[in-house]
Amino acid sequence: MTPYTDQAFVGLPGGRRFYFGGQIDPDQIVLKDVARSLSKTQRFNGHLDFDWSILQHSFLVADIVTKFDRSLRRAALLHDAAEAYCCDLVQPIKALVPEYKDRVEAPIMRAFERKYSVSFCHRLIKQADLCACWYEAKVGGLEPESWGWPAFDAELADATIDVLDLMLADNIHPLVLAKEFIKEVEGK
Repeated sequence: MTPYTDQAFVGLPGGRRFYFGGQIDPDQIVLKDVARSLSKTQRFNGHLDFDWSILQHSFLVADIVTKFDRSLRRAALLHDAAEAYCCDLVQPIKALVPEYKDRVEAPIMRAFERKYSVSFCHRLIKQADLCACWYEAKVGGLEPESWGWPAFDAELADATIDVLDLMLADNIHPLVLAKEFIKEVEGK
């Protein structure tokens, strides 16, 4: 007897499963699972000089975006939420597997959009995400200057540096952020 089924899934606490394939049912999304997973998953596959979770990155992006447009905060907080179910693949790996984004990540993100009435297509969220990524890599010792990324808007770069400096100084534990994440996304 094999423990596998024909349908792809990820196991969750309490024996629950998150099923992949086709249109994802938004009811599968449990915010506590998302917060827990993102708070424990390290950015850059753990290669930064310091611990930095996807959840910390999500708050960084949300804090940057909020400096320019408060109405996009929830979407910015959730911009990497799919990675709670399908993991965080670094961009060079995603480029090697082009169908990954369309077949795995995108359907999960659409389920988040439906469940939380957000859109992740806003240019500001994408730019803040890239800017945050670059500065996280820079502060974390990965030398992103050699990666060939485009220059960032000066105002966005300044906001990123300010927010990242504050977050690193505050050093709030990711599990504490997980509770705040749930409250903010649920609108409490």
